Amino acid sequence: MFFKYLIGSIQLDPQAYSGIAADRGVLKQAFIIAALSSVATGIGNSGGYPDRILLAALFAFVAWLAWVLLIYILGAKVVREVDTQTEIGALFRIAGFASVPGLIRLLAYLPPFAGIVSVGAMLWMLAMMVVGVKESFGYRSMPRAIAVTLLSWPFYQWLLSLG
Repeated sequence: MFFKYLIGSIQLDPQAYSGIAADRGVLKQAFIIAALSSVATGIGNSGGYPDRILLAALFAFVAWLAWVLLIYILGAKVVREVDTQTEIGALFRIAGFASVPGLIRLLAYLPPFAGIVSVGAMLWMLAMMVVGVKESFGYRSMPRAIAVTLLSWPFYQWLLSLG
């Protein structure tokens, strides 16, 4: 199932996100993906200084955790629909799989690729998270999922910039 979920999430398949939300057995894999994505982000954001990689990776993981918690607060409490689902574990599972684009941030370590890789990973991750938020909270409205994701995004980016 792991690879089915992985490919489906990359393809922005709502059914894959529904499966991830429902499958409590993939939480560990979701956290592994998020951790690997954070390490890749740390390498990409280290500015070519190997001694900064660990700290940048740690900041990236903490930023991801905080982002997911903010999405939960916004999506489940602030802009909820009447029948919004509020299982934080489902959101963490989905957010982990939505972190896959962060893996390509590893290439940002190489100066010629830094800009395009960072922007590409950011846009892809945003798109994956929007679909994931819609499925995680059971929203009927895609604009609501877009709003929750975009409202929380500057906070995530700010935290990343601290690393």
